Amino acid sequence: MAKSNRGVVSSLRSLLSFGEESEAGKDATTLLHEDHDRVDALFSRFEAATGNAEKRDIARKTIAELRVHAQLEEQLFYPSLASELEDDEMVKCAIEEHGLMKHLLDDLDRMRPNDGSFDAKYKVLTEIVRHHVREEESQVFPAAQSSDLDLDALGLELLELKRSLISGKRVSRKSGGRRSAARKRSRTTGRTTAAKRRATAAARRAKKTAAKARGGAKKKASSRKKAASRRR
Repeated sequence: MAKSNRGVVSSLRSLLSFGEESEAGKDATTLLHEDHDRVDALFSRFEAATGNAEKRDIARKTIAELRVHAQLEEQLFYPSLASELEDDEMVKCAIEEHGLMKHLLDDLDRMRPNDGSFDAKYKVLTEIVRHHVREEESQVFPAAQSSDLDLDALGLELLELKRSLISGKRVSRKSGGRRSAARKRSRTTGRTTAAKRRATAAARRAKKTAAKARGGAKKKASSRKKAASRRR
């Protein structure tokens, strides 16, 4: 294992370790919001740091936090929310922002604090993530809270995946992930609700089209009648 990777794994286990009493029972958006708070605290610590060793330690913890957080959202939270939305553009934008963030994380992981652009790179990461968090907490989380998602069940899934990532195990929803019965019911209900919304919208469009066609037919008939009257 590369030296930098060992540092990230160590940061994961020391910073992200948690007990049943601290996070169990919290819903998905609450867990993700707490991740945001921990990362922002690291950003503030870096801004106040002076020594290179301290900066490197904070950067490693930041990298660990953000990589785990991004995987939680991309593997579980975003797909679940997208399935509930008629327009999932906000989810697509969030994923694109994750791509920019992960590129910066890779750069920082290869750098040393005494590299000329280390502080600047970390500052750009800070600005991108804080912008991302503002949009997520003002738009994405409210959309999830007003949807049919079972956020409590999803929170349990996030917690299980987080533990697996911290312990170094790879978890796939297809092969190793478990879904609760409540989670399955939530997704089924969400698909049914979305289908009903689409059917209602299609019915409205069909009704408007029919009304427009009737109006056009009446207008043509009236024009023909007037033309015939003038010929007489």
